[in-house]
Amino acid sequence: MPSARSMAWLGVVLVAAVTGFFLARRTDDNARPANPARVALVTGGAGPFWQYVISGARSAAVDHGAELVVMAAGDGIDGQFCES
Repeated sequence: MPSARSMAWLGVVLVAAVTGFFLARRTDDNARPANPARVALVTGGAGPFWQYVISGARSAAVDHGAELVVMAAGDGIDGQFCES
């Protein structure tokens, strides 16, 4: 049977371990990374659907501290032509 002293030390170690675990998992919601992610969004046109996609992507980029680069193609075949 363990002694009362060893049980007390076990309790201290257990409390310290649990406290360390929760302190390590704690995050600051206002913290932003030093080098934010850079995300490119290439659309398939300039229609209303793509405007909603771009708006949602901008909102998500702000929420997550990322930099968003939008590359929107124009309407019609001329807007999608690429010279090689």
